Amino acid sequence: MDCYISLTFNINLMGICVTGKVTKNGYMFILPWGLDKVGGVNQVVKSLLQEITAQDELNTYLFINSWNDKGVITSNENNVTTFKSRLRRLGANCLSLKEQLSFFAYLPFEISKLLKVINKNKISIVNAHYPELNLIIFAIIKFLFKNKFKFILSFHGTDVKAIKNQSNFSKLQWRFILYTADKVVPCSDNLSKKLIHLFPKVNQKTQVIHNGINSNEIYQKLSNGFSVYTHNKPYFICIGSLDENKGHNNLINAYSQLPDAIKDEVNLVIIGKDTPYSKVLESIIQDLNLQNNVFIYKNIPHQDTIKTLSNALFLALTSHNEGYPLVFLEAGLMKKAVIATDVGGISELIKNNDTGLLIKDNEIQLVIEAITKLVDNSNDIRDKLADNLHKKVVTQSWSTVYQSYLTSH
Repeated sequence: MDCYISLTFNINLMGICVTGKVTKNGYMFILPWGLDKVGGVNQVVKSLLQEITAQDELNTYLFINSWNDKGVITSNENNVTTFKSRLRRLGANCLSLKEQLSFFAYLPFEISKLLKVINKNKISIVNAHYPELNLIIFAIIKFLFKNKFKFILSFHGTDVKAIKNQSNFSKLQWRFILYTADKVVPCSDNLSKKLIHLFPKVNQKTQVIHNGINSNEIYQKLSNGFSVYTHNKPYFICIGSLDENKGHNNLINAYSQLPDAIKDEVNLVIIGKDTPYSKVLESIIQDLNLQNNVFIYKNIPHQDTIKTLSNALFLALTSHNEGYPLVFLEAGLMKKAVIATDVGGISELIKNNDTGLLIKDNEIQLVIEAITKLVDNSNDIRDKLADNLHKKVVTQSWSTVYQSYLTSH
């Protein structure tokens, strides 16, 4: 219903009447952390937020699980109305009677708290990225009020791996959460198979949606960014969180075994989110006496990462597990050749000797051969691989991804 001001005027600004009443339905994302965190999951959510805002059909909201906030704290972060609140959970293992009673004692308050957010802002879609067991409260609300909102769970890779290693009690909770979801969205076919293997009944509500890329946004970041690498020698680059899963140690060890002529020709640059494991990587670099050849840069802004990628010879990523890495889409847009391990959903984008070089995981000799091949650049192989990847990624827009989300429930 329109809001009438004075006698005949009706004003609707960004989906909110001047009287404060929300007139457009809302799309609320849920994250276990803030949008300022570095990483691929946040890039996905930011891109979807931008696309929804551009379409101007729904209001956008972000809900962040924050244990320090018992009530709901509302703020504006990155131009998005953001709610921060504690989401209680049952725990990973069977609870004592006291703990169970505590959870259910608080349950009516928790439900009421979240329903106020949902009702006041006309939330019609709740989309959790990197889902955790704290979603049990939203799942209970969905179970009690089936048509209150559409519930979408988006999985990115290590979140599914974490579920696999959890207790039976945790998996019982996951079954309930997945049961209440309208759609489950893995970012790759490989990830979908892993999730269905864990929970076969989820098959009927699973829809794979590959990540996309916003070309205009990336080119804007490219023009505004600064390269963190300031040396004169050419380099190839690895971009990924500085954790054990990314296999940076294998890449560093492979680099150390390259012929001296190649090490004299190119350096290795690694950019990623800082973790405790980064100290292990720094020790490896020191032990191998590669301080003047291998450089690690931590927690770099995305636009500076893009700029540094654009100046690299090629991208190499030797992960042990992946979903559908955004960095390969960014490399393709920048027309950079790619070396990648054949894990997770990588082979859905990188085809060996076509859109990149695909190698077996933990095969350091194959990493050495692939690096040598791209450094030598015989028959302009870098350009050929890069051009093929570029042609593929420019078709994967966030607009298409967003439309898939709208039809995924």
